[in-house]
Amino acid sequence: MKQTLRDLREKAGLSRYDLAVKVKATPNSIVNWENGESKPSVDSVHNLAKVFGLTMDDIFLSLPTTKVVKNKK
Repeated sequence: MKQTLRDLREKAGLSRYDLAVKVKATPNSIVNWENGESKPSVDSVHNLAKVFGLTMDDIFLSLPTTKVVKNKK
C-alpha cells in the first residue's frame, strides 16, 4: 500500500504548518495537495522529497491522482 502525502507528513511528526515552512509553501497549499485539490510545483515536489528523504517519483505517487470532473453540457 502506498503512503499518502498526509501519511508521510504525520509519520514525520510534522504539522501542515511545519511542512509548509520546510517546503516554502503555505499551510493551505499542503491541505490542497493532501486532498487532491491542487498539485505541487516541481520545485515543491523536490523540496518534499528532500524533507522526507524520498525520490521525486515517490512523492508524485503519494499524491491523489484522481479527480472527478463534472461534464458541462
